[in-house]
Amino acid sequence: MTACHDTSSWGPANAAGQTHFHRIVVGVDGSTNSVAALQLAVGLAARDGATVEAVYAFHPYVEAQYPFAGALPPYGPHGEGTQDPADPTSEPINAATDARELLRATVSSAVGPAAVDQLVVRAIEGEPHDVLARAAEKADLLVVGARGHNGPFGLLHASTAQACTRHASCPVLVVPAR
Repeated sequence: MTACHDTSSWGPANAAGQTHFHRIVVGVDGSTNSVAALQLAVGLAARDGATVEAVYAFHPYVEAQYPFAGALPPYGPHGEGTQDPADPTSEPINAATDARELLRATVSSAVGPAAVDQLVVRAIEGEPHDVLARAAEKADLLVVGARGHNGPFGLLHASTAQACTRHASCPVLVVPAR
C-alpha cells in the first residue's frame, strides 16, 4: 500500500515514535459526531500543548431554508444584515454572525466555557470540505466527525469526511459519535 502524503511533514516524533501535534484543525457543525471530534482534538492538544482551531463552514441563507420567511431576504431588503436595535454595539445579524454564535455555543457546551477562549474559533463561508482542507493547509492534523449536518443534499453527495481524506494536505482523523 502506498501513502497518499509525504509522512515526513507530519510533525516531529518523540523517542517512542509518537507524533506531536502543534496545530490541530477540527470541523464543528453542532452534530454529535463533530462534538466528539472536537473533544478528541482538545484532548490531543492538551497532551501535546497544541493549538486547536475549531472551524464551521456555512452558506448564506437561502429561501429554501426558511420557507415561511416571506418575500424579503432574511436579513434586510438587500441582504446586508441588520443590527439588534437594543444593542447598537452588536455585530450585524447575518449568516456569518449566526455561524460564529452557533460555533461558540457548540464549543462551550462540548468542552466548557473556559475552553472557548483557549481555542481559535472561525466560521468561514463555503463548502465544508473545501473550507476544512484550506484551513488545515499548515496543520498537523484535521479532525472531522464521521457524519455531520449536511442537509437534504447530503444523500446525493459524498460525505465531508470522505472529501477531507481526499483533499486535505495533512492527516485526517475521522471520529464517530461516542
